[in-house]
Amino acid sequence: MKPVIVDDWRASWRWLTVHLTGLLIVWSSLDPKTQADILGGWVPPERVPLVLGVLILVGRYIKQRREPQAPGSDGDTTPQ
Repeated sequence: MKPVIVDDWRASWRWLTVHLTGLLIVWSSLDPKTQADILGGWVPPERVPLVLGVLILVGRYIKQRREPQAPGSDGDTTPQ
């Protein structure tokens, strides 16, 4: 199967998985002392990549696109 870019790739900066992956990249670029200082002893710093990885997988299953509205609908649901 040939890889194909998704149709809405221009909106990818809004996707939860892209945000979490960026966070994982930034986290891995920090030195261990800074990681420990950020966490303040809540979680061992070596576990953060695991947690972020699981969140990225879960994020793939969350629907992030809004349903298109009917033509002529302004989305206002208040009674007239």
